[in-house]
Amino acid sequence: MSGHQLRLSSVYSLLILIPLLAACQSDNERDVAYSDIEPADNVLQAGSANQLNDDQAVQMSGNGPDEEQSSPESSLLRLLGLRIHDPMDAVADEYGRATEQFTMVDGSDVIVVHSYPGFMVGYNEQKQIHFIDVYSAEINPGLGGITIGSSLDDALEKLGEPDQLTSSVLMYERDGSVLKLDIDQTTGTIVSIKLFASDE
Repeated sequence: MSGHQLRLSSVYSLLILIPLLAACQSDNERDVAYSDIEPADNVLQAGSANQLNDDQAVQMSGNGPDEEQSSPESSLLRLLGLRIHDPMDAVADEYGRATEQFTMVDGSDVIVVHSYPGFMVGYNEQKQIHFIDVYSAEINPGLGGITIGSSLDDALEKLGEPDQLTSSVLMYERDGSVLKLDIDQTTGTIVSIKLFASDE
């Protein structure tokens, strides 16, 4: 296995373990990890992504109709209007304070994860975006109309030829970022959309 494949495999494992680690972390660990983070003025209330109405879903997407990304061929891939390595403040400015926060370890890196209704954002030690994970159909990820629940065929039509396509994964790699769409093999629909750095 090449170094590049090993790094991608490590990131995939990290994204799978996030929900499990979140459930195991104590409140004290969270307080210590976030002791230097100021709460945002525009705090979004905690709640289930299934409870979002249409107006809230548009607000949470961070993308108006003019900001939609129609192709992964753009110079920097975006998800929710955000890029890998954008600063933590950019997320807080757009979405407010997270409903849940926790830390996890990825090799020698400590990743701080902010959870919002329908998506999560992980940050590296430089307080830059390490990954974005969208898992609710209520959230508009800004991919030309592709959302959770969209069909594989729709994704291929709107996003173009992928770098990797299997029965469970559709992946695009451009300019150091990887856009990964996980596919339900039974229904042929998208169940999660992730953006992460290909070199991490």
